[in-house]
Amino acid sequence: MERIIEYPFEQNYGVEVSSTEPALPEGYCVCYQYDVNSDGYGPYGFETDTAKTLLSKIFEPLVYWNNIREKLIDATIPQGSGLFFNKDQLYVKELEHELSSYQQAEAIRNLRQKYGKDADEKRTHAMPLLQSISKDGKAPRSLISNLIANKCAFFLGDLEINTGGLQLTFFDIAAKERIKHHAKSMRIDYCVLKSKQELKVW
Repeated sequence: MERIIEYPFEQNYGVEVSSTEPALPEGYCVCYQYDVNSDGYGPYGFETDTAKTLLSKIFEPLVYWNNIREKLIDATIPQGSGLFFNKDQLYVKELEHELSSYQQAEAIRNLRQKYGKDADEKRTHAMPLLQSISKDGKAPRSLISNLIANKCAFFLGDLEINTGGLQLTFFDIAAKERIKHHAKSMRIDYCVLKSKQELKVW
């Protein structure tokens, strides 16, 4: 048996916690389990052909933020940790332009300093929102709140080895309904848990 498992989002999961920022809206996570036995044990991850087909039906073309390369990269389906967006959204293009302008300005500034021109020149561009994501992939609450306020279609991916495999975090109901619809059409079970702690370690 293969199944999608849904459970509530925990506020400190995948997100930088700050006491000065308000809590995020209620979110939810989904993961995938296959070869599930009668006791509910089985490996996790969107690894089977059925799971990959499900993802391709659920998602439009995507881009994700790569912390190492500091750029948005095309993706067909989520395959690891990161912040994912539906491609070609106007707001995502604005974020990409903000990032490009900042990186270009920094390159010019560093070049001028290298040759001793305006060595004390200060940064005039604000740090782009996407670069507020920490190197370990955690996004600050302020960034998530900003994306929600701007009605940006996005989700978080996080890869865990033993429990959950690749788990995806959403803050919009439309994504849940889309996942349920395609899971039902493909005869994939949809299971809802009260907490992530109910997942059985594999």
